Amino acid sequence: MKKKNTSVTKKTTKKAIKKPLKKPVTKKKSPLITKDMIIGEVVCDHPELMGVFLEYGLHCVGCSIAQFDTIEAGARAHGIRPEYLLKDL
Repeated sequence: MKKKNTSVTKKTTKKAIKKPLKKPVTKKKSPLITKDMIIGEVVCDHPELMGVFLEYGLHCVGCSIAQFDTIEAGARAHGIRPEYLLKDL
C-alpha cells in the first residue's frame, strides 16, 4: 500500500494592501415638516424653505393669513397637492 503525502505545502501569500479609511459622510438632517404646521411658523423657523413655497406659487409666506393657515390648507387653497409640497420641504 502506498502512503499518501500528508505534508502540508505552504502557499506564499501576498501582503494585504491597506486602504485608507474613508470619512463617514454626514448628511445635514432636514427639519421634520408636517402638513399640520402653520406656514408662518415654518418660514420663521426655517427661512431657507421660503423659496420652496414661492416655487409652488404659495406667495402667502409674507401674507397675514400665513400666521393662521396650515401647510395643507394653504396648498389646497392654491390647487396644490400637499404631499408633493411636503416632499420638497
